[in-house]
Amino acid sequence: MGKGEKKRIDVLVFDDGDGMAPNVLRAATAFGGSMCFGNREGIGRYGMGMKGAALSMGPELNIISWQKPKAYHEMCLSVSDSA
Repeated sequence: MGKGEKKRIDVLVFDDGDGMAPNVLRAATAFGGSMCFGNREGIGRYGMGMKGAALSMGPELNIISWQKPKAYHEMCLSVSDSA
């Protein structure tokens, strides 16, 4: 691969959780967004980890979540690397 060429890498993460409701998904994709304020146990209190980790690997984070069959919710967090 030559200098300046861009390479696309897709990473998929699957889990067996309960999914996220639309309001939780919105909070999960907002910087500083969290549903754990005031909870001193576990992770997710500051609302930066998932976004920071994902965007350190590429300019876009897409999340698809569902709680019921055929009723999914999708959010995309995208940053441009061009000025």
